[in-house]
Amino acid sequence: MITKGFEDLPIIKQCKILNISRSCAYYKPKEPDKTNDKALIMEIRNIYDEACFYGHIKVWKELERRGFKVGLKKVRKLREELELKAICPKYSRYRNRKCDNKFPYLLDGIVVTRPNQIWQSDITYVPTAEGFAYKTAIIDVFSRKILTYRLTATLQQASCISALTEALNKFPYPEIFNSDQGSQYASENFFKPLLDRQIQVSMDVKACTQEHPHL
Repeated sequence: MITKGFEDLPIIKQCKILNISRSCAYYKPKEPDKTNDKALIMEIRNIYDEACFYGHIKVWKELERRGFKVGLKKVRKLREELELKAICPKYSRYRNRKCDNKFPYLLDGIVVTRPNQIWQSDITYVPTAEGFAYKTAIIDVFSRKILTYRLTATLQQASCISALTEALNKFPYPEIFNSDQGSQYASENFFKPLLDRQIQVSMDVKACTQEHPHL
């Protein structure tokens, strides 16, 4: 319908006469996806076996790096059909739970000036080829030195208690011990040794997203 190459009747005028949009004149049908689905599916499974914590975006980028020319939507669709979901932590340290063992946040306005004034503990998720590992660490806020740590395959209270016991045996007691409101720290098995040594227990405000300026 639209003929290109006429100087006296450019495409713009032809579109006007025919009352159609100029975009129709320049439209080119999308080439069919020639990706070998069997090879693509096999590679998606291989990536999942190597890095099960990858989401569809990272899988798509990895496929491109390996030479596959495929769209993000197709990668997402194939992963859904294969029922492949990223394995990532479902645990939320701020989830609602029935627990009365909560302590006030004591660090507002405190200036850290010396070692063993404040200890801080947290749990970090460490991605590995086998899934997630969990690192529990206790640091001295003044020196930012890691006093003790534990690395475990599962999220468990025992690793927190073990790290605390070692720190209390190796170093002078702190004045304040701060943590989040996770169930590991809210357990009496964890905070009782602190209270027995007259160490003040402090817990972050629930759902707090800002970092403390002195940490």
